[in-house]
Amino acid sequence: EKGTARQATLDSKYWWDKFNEKALGKMIVPIEILNQVRMARNVLELHPLSSHLWDVSEKQVVLSGESDKLHPSGKMIQAKGMLDLLPQHGSMIVDGVEIDLTRTVVDLKQCHNCSHYGMTKAIMTFQYHMKLSWYLNLLQASGETQRDTAILIFQNSKDPYDVHVRVLSPKDLERGRAQYIHRIDLMQRISSENIPALFDNDASTIELPEWSKGE
Repeated sequence: EKGTARQATLDSKYWWDKFNEKALGKMIVPIEILNQVRMARNVLELHPLSSHLWDVSEKQVVLSGESDKLHPSGKMIQAKGMLDLLPQHGSMIVDGVEIDLTRTVVDLKQCHNCSHYGMTKAIMTFQYHMKLSWYLNLLQASGETQRDTAILIFQNSKDPYDVHVRVLSPKDLERGRAQYIHRIDLMQRISSENIPALFDNDASTIELPEWSKGE
């Protein structure tokens, strides 16, 4: 009946069912964090270079398939990658020289230290040069052979969320390519014999493999 405890329980259950239906696949975050995200997004939109790169690019581009152009041996490699931004037109001035953005791929990264030291350290620590070299080679293998330049948009992870646009040097991209080729070679040497058991109750000595000592 209307107004009874049972009706109140049914009303509450109906309200929560509707709430769960609307919230399905969504995440609830504190207002403070939501405001921080909005502020960071606003800074990206206000920065002339990052906003330009956003406007002229396809977003979240996925490349997937097999190719014999990703390894110098000519072996067929099954590959996949998701690109943050893939410019379709436009240009940008880098070190006083105009570059064609249709030759580039763009990745967005957060960084807690956006000094020159902080950004170069992040590139080394997280191996962004290897990742972007991989993306460029995926694009070249897919037919976009003109793509040879990698751009990183760094944004400070804390207030004031400053933005810095940097282009990776060709030498670092070559180093990145050598690294990913080395990783592929190592992966091809992995067998079931050198994958440790899931449950391991014995203690034993561990030593780095010979290939690691030459890095």
